[in-house]
Amino acid sequence: MVNFAKHQNPHIKESASSITAPDKHSASTVQAPEIPERAGLNPESPLLNPDSLLEDVTPVPAAPARQPKRASALPADFEPNENAHSLAASLALDLTAELAKFRDYYAMTGKTGKDWQAGFRNWLTKAAEFRGSRPQARASPAVPGTENMSAAGQQTAAALQRFLAKKDGTNG
Repeated sequence: MVNFAKHQNPHIKESASSITAPDKHSASTVQAPEIPERAGLNPESPLLNPDSLLEDVTPVPAAPARQPKRASALPADFEPNENAHSLAASLALDLTAELAKFRDYYAMTGKTGKDWQAGFRNWLTKAAEFRGSRPQARASPAVPGTENMSAAGQQTAAALQRFLAKKDGTNG
């Protein structure tokens, strides 16, 4: 190494090196060849290079690179798979109602997705979280024809029915 001695002055706070300086004849940048027997290898073993023993090796074609999915609009015929049915049941959610909300939301916003099954499972999970974070609505009197409405819609219909009953003077 050129100017080896020049670079051997450590910083004031640095301790002295425990590595001895190379002498003139042992300094080499070439690594000594490894002797296989010393490394615990048997040079006669076919495991060192198994392909060298095979004469009729047909190369296996590499699988084509998988193209990432492109985002697309929610298919008109989208139906949740069995995983979504199981998840909705375990979360005590109405799958039909949640599917209608899911379809309406993505039709309204025009957002795209890459995996609609995963998106719907996420929708179900968020619906359960949202339901759990809100206080449960008081039971309102059943209004005929509101079975398919959301809880808020049913409450509005019940309030409207009470209002109309008061206006008419009946106790509806």
